Amino acid sequence: MIRAHILCLLLASAALAQGQDKPPPIHPDVAAFAEAHRRVQTLRATVKTRYFGDRDVSVTLTFARPGRSRLEVKGEHASLRVRRGDRSLSVNPRENQYYRRDGEANPSGWTGFSDPATSILTLLEPGPQDRDLLEHGWLPRLRSLGTETVDGQPLVHLRGWAQSARLDLWYSPTDGLLRRFALSDADGAPFANGTIAIEALNQPVPAATFDLRPPRGMLAPEMEAWREVRSFPPLGPALARLTGRPRTDDLRQMAGIYHDSGQSALAVLLLCQAARLEPTPARYQEALQAALEQGALLSVTRLYNDAMRRFGERFIRGQDTLLLQLMGAPQVPPELHTLLKSQLRTAGAWEARLSLARLALQRGAAREALDLFLGAVPEGEPEAELRRRVDALGEQSDFLAPLARAITPVDRPRLAAALRRLDAYVAPEALSPWIDCYASLDQPDTALQLFERTEPDQLDYSVLSRLGDRLLAAGRRPDAERVLRQALAAVVTDEWISYQMVGQLLVSPGARTLLAPVLRQLAEADRPRDPYQAGHWLFLAGDWPAAMQAYRDFLERTAGGPEAASAALRCASACLGVEAAAQAGDEAQRQWFIGVAADELPFVCAEQPGSSWQAFSFLSRWLPQIRDPALRARVEERLIDAVPDLRLQRVPWGGGPEIGLPQAQPPVVAPGAPPSPEEQARVKQILSSLLRRGLLEEVIVSPCVAAGLTEE
Repeated sequence: MIRAHILCLLLASAALAQGQDKPPPIHPDVAAFAEAHRRVQTLRATVKTRYFGDRDVSVTLTFARPGRSRLEVKGEHASLRVRRGDRSLSVNPRENQYYRRDGEANPSGWTGFSDPATSILTLLEPGPQDRDLLEHGWLPRLRSLGTETVDGQPLVHLRGWAQSARLDLWYSPTDGLLRRFALSDADGAPFANGTIAIEALNQPVPAATFDLRPPRGMLAPEMEAWREVRSFPPLGPALARLTGRPRTDDLRQMAGIYHDSGQSALAVLLLCQAARLEPTPARYQEALQAALEQGALLSVTRLYNDAMRRFGERFIRGQDTLLLQLMGAPQVPPELHTLLKSQLRTAGAWEARLSLARLALQRGAAREALDLFLGAVPEGEPEAELRRRVDALGEQSDFLAPLARAITPVDRPRLAAALRRLDAYVAPEALSPWIDCYASLDQPDTALQLFERTEPDQLDYSVLSRLGDRLLAAGRRPDAERVLRQALAAVVTDEWISYQMVGQLLVSPGARTLLAPVLRQLAEADRPRDPYQAGHWLFLAGDWPAAMQAYRDFLERTAGGPEAASAALRCASACLGVEAAAQAGDEAQRQWFIGVAADELPFVCAEQPGSSWQAFSFLSRWLPQIRDPALRARVEERLIDAVPDLRLQRVPWGGGPEIGLPQAQPPVVAPGAPPSPEEQARVKQILSSLLRRGLLEEVIVSPCVAAGLTEE
């Protein structure tokens, strides 16, 4: 039962939602555009979109108020979506399937023009949640560039942001409806544009247009699966049938159906019974595989022992993969593990020895792993066999460097000698683990030789970082600088700079020390034209005061203003500024950046629907650290106003005891005591925001329970 004071809050919130703060101001041309779409009673139009470098898409859009729509995609990627109230039908002709959904009374359809036709439908009839996104986050950032003549027609030109891309819209001043749109990057390079041809406006639409009956011959996957399951007896009679010696094929067919329907435990039971009714190695292997996938280790052990009694060595011949899967399964009984290992060894397959070596290293048995690996690559093998060994290692070669670090110095020459027999046959793009291994074996010359065989951008940059560290520790600074600078040059000269790769290159302290001067030079070169990118170089160099200033310069310049930069870019710059200011120990700057990030959050939610989680996670984590009460209240208000449902949830912060940070945001109301006046005000604000979006019924009950707002 909900406490009395919570009931009061609910009632107060209903009134509060009516008297909420007004949305930010909207340009008159933008307001006319939004209002014209909301006045439309019916519409039929064709939306054509050209994606540069991809394909053209044509969609026939039909709309009728209230709550009826039809989107029919033509051509190779044909599909159909029909909605009538809270019921919908989706048809996929390519797969001859359809899906029905009932009860979606308030679906969110705003996609930020990643799906233009769906976004247009949302402009025509937004639900409470979409209306809030549009009025508080998207429409206020649209600006008017005046009236232009396009293909002989006067059109009003609006410009804003969507999905971090520049969005241009052109609408007719006659009826206010959209006629053209274009998406481009910040430099104006286009990657999509489209047209909207109005075919009928405010004309009657036949009721059959919104028929929810699927086309004849179409299949509903869920219904078909359920129909198949129901053709077999329910669980009790099905188990009883197992003693009636049914045909093995029947059991296996039943197992497949029950598995597809989520009844995996019964599927394993049926396959085990099928194996015992028709005892062949293939049947036992099939049952073992199913039991392994479900973690049914008791069945695994019994099946394996039974199979070995029945078939002996014949059962495991050629089944190295299955045996290795059995060995790698969690909580395998020790006696079975020992048996499997001995059988794999006696099988003599070098592929099995390589896999066993990896498993041994995972258990901490480094010497055993080394012996197994050396046994798989003996001396005197011909070139063709050595190539096969290298191919077999494949992705497993990433265990070589951990093996090199785990074995004793006495054993390292043995491993190095074996690797030298193989490394000539390794493809250039697969050299990273080999370079890492030689560096771990304190053989930098061989590691450098492999580095010279390929281009840096084909390698794992964290491996090159460790190589640079090893070279620096060995007193070979010029070699370390050469490796690291070549790798950095490969990144910064690419058309799309991967800061993740640069970060990997800086994972070791020595690499950061060597590259910091280069990163500062890059920052100085970029600062006049792009202080945002300059901030990245300084951030990566660990020059926190300079990085902080670069991000602030960006946000305060025209290039970083709302007209020239997306909300996502401004929010990211502010979040990076927060971290740089924290590292620099400048609390005043840190508070300023937090305020900017909070102010951008509603616009991020509208420009990139569904992507606000990360910004929210940062802001909610910083909230308790804000000293200024006015700023803390402002940030709390922005969080609640933008994403009230997240404010109620236990959003993970990525913390933990090992780094001294909480793992998730605390409950809105501390459990175990009546809410404080501050907590009551916060709950009232959250409820108001939820009511405004029509989300209250979906999310209020369980968070209230979790936050301690209900009786036990």
